[in-house]
Amino acid sequence: MTEAQIHEFENRKQKDQLNNFQQLTKKLHVANENIEMTNHHFLKTVTEQNMEIEKLRKHLRQARLDLRVAVSKVEELTKVTEGLQEQMLKKEEDIMSAQGKEEASDRRVQQLQSSIKQLESRLCVAIEEADVLKTGKSNLEKQIKELQAKCSES
Repeated sequence: MTEAQIHEFENRKQKDQLNNFQQLTKKLHVANENIEMTNHHFLKTVTEQNMEIEKLRKHLRQARLDLRVAVSKVEELTKVTEGLQEQMLKKEEDIMSAQGKEEASDRRVQQLQSSIKQLESRLCVAIEEADVLKTGKSNLEKQIKELQAKCSES
C-alpha cells in the first residue's frame, strides 16, 4: 500500500468511527430523554398516589372521629337505658306494693311497656349505626392496606 492509500484508509476509518460515535451519542441522548420522561412520569405517579393516600388518611381520620361520636352516643344511650331500666324496676316495685289500686297499676304498666318499646327501638337504631360505622372503618382500613401495599411495590 502506498502512503496515500494508507492515509485515505485512516481517514475513512476515522470518519466511520466519528459516524459511529455520533450515532451512539444520538442513541444515548434519546435514551436519556426516555429516562427523563420515565422519571417524570414516575414522579407524577408517586405524587398522585401520595395525594390519594393523604385523601384516604383524611377520610380515615373522619371515619375514626365519626366512630368515636357513634361510640359516645351508644354509651350515652346505654346510660339512659340503664337509668330507665332502674326507673322501670322501681316503678314495678311500686306497682307491686299498690295492688289495691288495680286500675291505676294497669295504666302504669302500659306506659312502662310503651317506654320499653321506644327504648328498644332507639337501642336497635344505635346498634345498627355503630355496625355501619364499624363496617365503614374496616373498608377504609382495607383500602389503606391495599394502597400501602401498592406503594411498597412501587
